[in-house]
Amino acid sequence: MEQALCKRIVSLLPSKALKQEIENSAFVFSDIDLLSIAFQYAPDYDTRLEILKLLEASFEGELKAYTSRLIEVQQRMLASFIKHEDNEIYELHIKEKPEGYDNRYLCASYDAALKMIPLFYQEYECEEQGSAIYEITKRRVFYGGGKALFSEDELGDMFLLPGGKIESVDVWDLEHAAEGCSGNCYCCSRLCARKDVIFPDFIEHYSPVKYKTPHTTAAYGIAFNEDHSPGTDVYIVPLDCTTMRCHDYENIFNAHEHIPAPFVEPVQEEDLPTDLQKIYDDFISKI
Repeated sequence: MEQALCKRIVSLLPSKALKQEIENSAFVFSDIDLLSIAFQYAPDYDTRLEILKLLEASFEGELKAYTSRLIEVQQRMLASFIKHEDNEIYELHIKEKPEGYDNRYLCASYDAALKMIPLFYQEYECEEQGSAIYEITKRRVFYGGGKALFSEDELGDMFLLPGGKIESVDVWDLEHAAEGCSGNCYCCSRLCARKDVIFPDFIEHYSPVKYKTPHTTAAYGIAFNEDHSPGTDVYIVPLDCTTMRCHDYENIFNAHEHIPAPFVEPVQEEDLPTDLQKIYDDFISKI
Protein backbone atom coordinates (compact mmCIF):
# COMPACT_ATOMS: atom_id res chain seq x y z
CA MET A 1 0.00 0.00 0.00
CA GLU A 2 1.25 3.49 -0.80
CA GLN A 3 2.67 5.39 2.17
CA ALA A 4 0.61 8.46 1.25
CA LEU A 5 -2.62 6.49 1.72
CA CYS A 6 -1.38 5.00 5.01
CA LYS A 7 -0.55 8.48 6.31
CA ARG A 8 -3.92 9.82 5.24
CA ILE A 9 -5.71 7.04 7.10
CA VAL A 10 -3.66 7.60 10.26
CA SER A 11 -4.43 11.32 9.99
CA LEU A 12 -8.11 10.48 10.57
CA LEU A 13 -7.36 9.63 14.21
CA PRO A 14 -8.54 12.49 16.46
CA SER A 15 -5.73 12.27 19.04
CA LYS A 16 -2.69 14.37 18.11
CA ALA A 17 -0.54 12.62 20.71
CA LEU A 18 -1.45 9.19 19.37
CA LYS A 19 -0.63 10.22 15.81
CA GLN A 20 2.71 11.61 16.97
CA GLU A 21 3.55 8.36 18.77
CA ILE A 22 2.64 6.33 15.69
CA GLU A 23 5.03 8.45 13.64
CA ASN A 24 7.83 8.50 16.22
CA SER A 25 7.74 4.77 16.84
CA ALA A 26 7.22 3.83 13.17
CA PHE A 27 4.27 1.75 14.37
CA VAL A 28 3.01 -0.53 11.60
CA PHE A 29 -0.66 -1.34 11.04
CA SER A 30 -1.88 -4.34 9.08
CA ASP A 31 -4.09 -3.83 6.04
CA ILE A 32 -7.22 -4.83 7.96
CA ASP A 33 -6.23 -2.40 10.73
CA LEU A 34 -5.99 0.44 8.21
CA LEU A 35 -9.37 -0.54 6.79
CA SER A 36 -10.84 -0.53 10.30
CA ILE A 37 -9.37 2.89 11.10
CA ALA A 38 -10.78 4.33 7.87
CA PHE A 39 -14.19 2.82 8.53
CA GLN A 40 -14.44 3.79 12.19
CA TYR A 41 -12.71 7.18 12.27
CA ALA A 42 -13.53 8.86 8.97
CA PRO A 43 -15.24 12.14 9.88
CA ASP A 44 -18.20 11.70 7.54
CA TYR A 45 -19.92 9.33 5.14
CA ASP A 46 -18.41 10.77 1.94
CA THR A 47 -14.86 10.64 3.28
CA ARG A 48 -15.43 7.08 4.49
CA LEU A 49 -16.58 5.96 1.03
CA GLU A 50 -13.75 7.82 -0.70
CA ILE A 51 -11.04 6.15 1.37
CA LEU A 52 -12.70 2.74 1.21
CA LYS A 53 -12.60 2.99 -2.58
CA LEU A 54 -8.89 3.89 -2.48
CA LEU A 55 -8.26 0.88 -0.25
CA GLU A 56 -10.32 -1.34 -2.53
CA ALA A 57 -8.04 -0.36 -5.42
CA SER A 58 -4.91 -1.16 -3.39
CA PHE A 59 -6.01 -4.49 -1.90
CA GLU A 60 -6.01 -7.92 -3.48
CA GLY A 61 -7.82 -11.19 -2.98
CA GLU A 62 -10.25 -11.73 -0.11
CA LEU A 63 -9.60 -8.34 1.51
CA LYS A 64 -10.34 -6.56 -1.77
CA ALA A 65 -13.59 -8.53 -2.15
CA TYR A 66 -14.59 -7.71 1.42
CA THR A 67 -13.87 -4.00 0.94
CA SER A 68 -16.02 -4.04 -2.21
CA ARG A 69 -18.89 -5.57 -0.23
CA LEU A 70 -18.40 -3.02 2.53
CA ILE A 71 -18.69 -0.14 0.04
CA GLU A 72 -21.74 -1.68 -1.60
CA VAL A 73 -23.48 -2.21 1.76
CA GLN A 74 -22.76 1.39 2.83
CA GLN A 75 -24.38 2.62 -0.37
CA ARG A 76 -27.34 0.28 0.08
CA MET A 77 -27.80 1.51 3.63
CA LEU A 78 -28.05 5.12 2.50
CA ALA A 79 -30.51 4.29 -0.29
CA SER A 80 -32.60 2.11 2.04
CA PHE A 81 -32.66 4.74 4.78
CA ILE A 82 -33.83 7.49 2.45
CA LYS A 83 -36.45 5.32 0.70
CA HIS A 84 -39.79 5.82 2.39
CA GLU A 85 -42.62 3.29 2.71
CA ASP A 86 -46.20 4.11 3.74
CA ASN A 87 -45.82 2.57 7.20
CA GLU A 88 -42.58 4.40 8.09
CA ILE A 89 -41.77 7.71 9.78
CA TYR A 90 -38.59 9.57 10.72
CA GLU A 91 -37.85 10.83 14.21
CA LEU A 92 -35.56 13.87 14.12
CA HIS A 93 -33.43 14.80 17.14
CA ILE A 94 -31.83 18.25 17.26
CA LYS A 95 -29.24 19.12 19.89
CA GLU A 96 -27.66 22.55 19.64
CA LYS A 97 -24.69 21.09 21.58
CA PRO A 98 -23.94 17.57 22.90
CA GLU A 99 -25.15 18.28 26.44
CA GLY A 100 -28.11 20.34 25.21
CA TYR A 101 -31.82 19.61 25.24
CA ASP A 102 -32.97 16.87 22.87
CA ASN A 103 -35.57 18.52 20.61
CA ARG A 104 -37.60 15.77 18.90
CA TYR A 105 -39.87 15.97 15.86
CA LEU A 106 -41.83 13.31 14.00
CA CYS A 107 -41.51 13.73 10.24
CA ALA A 108 -43.41 12.01 7.46
CA SER A 109 -40.35 11.60 5.20
CA TYR A 110 -36.57 11.92 5.13
CA ASP A 111 -36.85 15.15 3.13
CA ALA A 112 -39.27 16.55 5.70
CA ALA A 113 -36.75 15.80 8.48
CA LEU A 114 -34.03 17.68 6.59
CA LYS A 115 -36.33 20.66 6.03
CA MET A 116 -37.19 20.81 9.71
CA ILE A 117 -33.61 21.62 10.74
CA PRO A 118 -33.38 25.14 9.24
CA LEU A 119 -36.97 25.80 10.33
CA PHE A 120 -35.91 25.04 13.91
CA TYR A 121 -33.24 27.75 13.84
CA GLN A 122 -35.61 30.15 12.11
CA GLU A 123 -38.28 29.58 14.75
CA TYR A 124 -35.95 30.08 17.70
CA GLU A 125 -33.97 32.88 16.06
CA CYS A 126 -30.57 31.33 16.70
CA GLU A 127 -27.55 30.30 14.66
CA GLU A 128 -26.33 26.76 14.10
CA GLN A 129 -23.21 26.01 16.16
CA GLY A 130 -20.31 23.82 15.14
CA SER A 131 -21.12 21.45 18.01
CA ALA A 132 -24.72 20.82 16.88
CA ILE A 133 -25.81 17.18 16.56
CA TYR A 134 -28.64 15.85 14.41
CA GLU A 135 -29.89 12.29 14.64
CA ILE A 136 -32.62 10.83 12.45
CA THR A 137 -34.15 7.51 13.47
CA LYS A 138 -36.25 5.65 10.92
CA ARG A 139 -39.18 3.83 12.51
CA ARG A 140 -41.91 1.44 11.45
CA VAL A 141 -45.48 2.40 12.39
CA PHE A 142 -47.50 -0.38 14.03
CA TYR A 143 -51.17 -0.50 12.96
CA GLY A 144 -52.22 -3.57 14.94
CA GLY A 145 -54.64 -4.93 12.36
CA GLY A 146 -55.42 -8.59 11.61
CA LYS A 147 -52.99 -11.13 13.04
CA ALA A 148 -50.24 -8.61 13.56
CA LEU A 149 -47.05 -9.92 15.14
CA PHE A 150 -44.66 -8.05 17.38
CA SER A 151 -41.67 -6.39 15.74
CA GLU A 152 -39.22 -3.72 16.83
CA ASP A 153 -40.03 -0.31 15.35
CA GLU A 154 -36.48 1.04 14.88
CA LEU A 155 -35.21 0.36 11.36
CA GLY A 156 -32.07 2.47 11.20
CA ASP A 157 -30.22 5.54 12.33
CA MET A 158 -28.40 8.47 10.75
CA PHE A 159 -26.22 11.21 12.22
CA LEU A 160 -25.77 14.54 10.48
CA LEU A 161 -23.05 17.12 11.03
CA PRO A 162 -23.66 20.88 11.05
CA GLY A 163 -24.62 21.98 7.57
CA GLY A 164 -26.53 18.75 6.97
CA LYS A 165 -23.50 16.63 5.97
CA ILE A 166 -24.06 12.93 6.63
CA GLU A 167 -21.73 11.60 9.32
CA SER A 168 -22.93 8.00 9.33
CA VAL A 169 -25.91 5.87 8.41
CA ASP A 170 -26.94 2.42 9.64
CA VAL A 171 -29.84 0.19 8.63
CA TRP A 172 -30.07 -2.65 11.10
CA ASP A 173 -31.13 -5.34 8.61
CA LEU A 174 -27.99 -4.58 6.58
CA GLU A 175 -25.58 -3.89 9.44
CA HIS A 176 -23.56 -7.10 9.01
CA ALA A 177 -24.38 -7.84 5.38
CA ALA A 178 -20.80 -7.28 4.20
CA GLU A 179 -19.48 -9.82 6.71
CA GLY A 180 -22.31 -12.29 6.17
CA CYS A 181 -22.71 -12.86 9.91
CA SER A 182 -25.27 -12.48 12.69
CA GLY A 183 -23.32 -9.86 14.60
CA ASN A 184 -22.11 -12.29 17.28
CA CYS A 185 -18.52 -11.11 17.58
CA TYR A 186 -17.22 -13.68 20.07
CA CYS A 187 -14.65 -16.06 18.59
CA CYS A 188 -15.23 -14.62 15.12
CA SER A 189 -12.49 -14.92 12.50
CA ARG A 190 -14.23 -13.09 9.63
CA LEU A 191 -12.75 -9.99 8.06
CA CYS A 192 -14.50 -7.06 9.73
CA ALA A 193 -13.99 -3.31 9.61
CA ARG A 194 -15.54 -3.05 13.08
CA LYS A 195 -12.69 -5.01 14.66
CA ASP A 196 -10.71 -3.52 17.52
CA VAL A 197 -7.41 -1.95 16.48
CA ILE A 198 -4.35 -2.16 18.71
CA PHE A 199 -2.65 1.23 19.14
CA PRO A 200 0.78 1.98 20.65
CA ASP A 201 1.11 3.15 24.22
CA PHE A 202 1.24 6.97 24.33
CA ILE A 203 -0.02 7.96 27.77
CA GLU A 204 1.80 7.98 31.12
CA HIS A 205 0.26 6.20 34.08
CA TYR A 206 -1.78 8.61 36.28
CA SER A 207 -1.44 11.44 33.76
CA PRO A 208 -4.33 13.89 33.24
CA VAL A 209 -6.17 13.49 29.96
CA LYS A 210 -8.94 15.10 27.97
CA TYR A 211 -11.28 12.82 26.06
CA LYS A 212 -14.22 13.26 23.73
CA THR A 213 -16.10 10.49 21.96
CA PRO A 214 -18.55 11.25 19.12
CA HIS A 215 -21.68 13.15 20.17
CA THR A 216 -20.43 13.85 23.71
CA THR A 217 -18.98 16.82 25.54
CA ALA A 218 -15.24 16.80 26.25
CA ALA A 219 -14.34 15.54 29.73
CA TYR A 220 -11.21 15.24 31.87
CA GLY A 221 -9.84 12.26 33.71
CA ILE A 222 -6.85 10.29 34.99
CA ALA A 223 -5.32 7.62 32.76
CA PHE A 224 -4.50 4.24 34.27
CA ASN A 225 -1.72 2.69 32.21
CA GLU A 226 0.55 0.88 34.63
CA ASP A 227 1.82 -1.82 32.26
CA HIS A 228 2.41 0.57 29.31
CA SER A 229 1.31 -2.01 26.78
CA PRO A 230 -0.35 -1.34 23.40
CA GLY A 231 -4.13 -1.60 23.47
CA THR A 232 -7.46 -0.64 21.98
CA ASP A 233 -8.77 1.47 24.89
CA VAL A 234 -7.44 3.69 27.63
CA TYR A 235 -8.69 3.11 31.18
CA ILE A 236 -9.82 6.50 32.47
CA VAL A 237 -11.35 7.58 35.77
CA PRO A 238 -13.30 10.83 35.26
CA LEU A 239 -12.02 13.60 37.52
CA ASP A 240 -15.56 14.77 38.31
CA CYS A 241 -16.94 11.35 39.27
CA THR A 242 -18.27 10.72 42.79
CA THR A 243 -15.37 8.41 43.66
CA MET A 244 -12.84 11.16 42.97
CA ARG A 245 -14.83 13.95 44.61
CA CYS A 246 -15.30 11.83 47.74
CA HIS A 247 -11.61 10.81 47.80
CA ASP A 248 -12.51 7.12 47.78
CA TYR A 249 -9.12 6.20 46.35
CA GLU A 250 -9.20 2.59 47.55
CA ASN A 251 -12.02 1.91 45.08
CA ILE A 252 -10.96 4.32 42.39
CA PHE A 253 -10.38 1.73 39.67
CA ASN A 254 -14.00 0.60 39.96
CA ALA A 255 -14.97 3.99 38.50
CA HIS A 256 -12.89 3.60 35.35
CA GLU A 257 -14.28 3.86 31.83
CA HIS A 258 -12.98 2.30 28.64
CA ILE A 259 -12.31 5.07 26.12
CA PRO A 260 -11.03 4.18 22.64
CA ALA A 261 -7.43 5.37 22.41
CA PRO A 262 -7.98 7.70 19.40
CA PHE A 263 -10.36 9.85 21.46
CA VAL A 264 -7.86 10.50 24.28
CA GLU A 265 -5.44 13.43 24.48
CA PRO A 266 -2.87 13.89 27.27
CA VAL A 267 -2.95 17.36 28.84
CA GLN A 268 -0.87 19.32 31.33
CA GLU A 269 -2.17 19.74 34.84
CA GLU A 270 -2.50 23.49 34.30
CA ASP A 271 -4.84 22.80 31.38
CA LEU A 272 -7.43 21.28 33.71
CA PRO A 273 -10.33 23.42 34.96
CA THR A 274 -9.47 24.89 38.38
CA ASP A 275 -11.82 22.66 40.38
CA LEU A 276 -10.49 19.56 38.66
CA GLN A 277 -6.89 20.61 39.23
CA LYS A 278 -7.59 20.50 42.97
CA ILE A 279 -9.09 17.02 42.69
CA TYR A 280 -6.14 15.81 40.63
CA ASP A 281 -3.59 17.34 43.03
CA ASP A 282 -5.25 15.68 46.01
CA PHE A 283 -5.22 12.30 44.28
CA ILE A 284 -1.55 12.56 43.27
CA SER A 285 -0.56 13.61 46.80
CA LYS A 286 -2.29 10.57 48.33
CA ILE A 287 -1.14 7.73 46.08
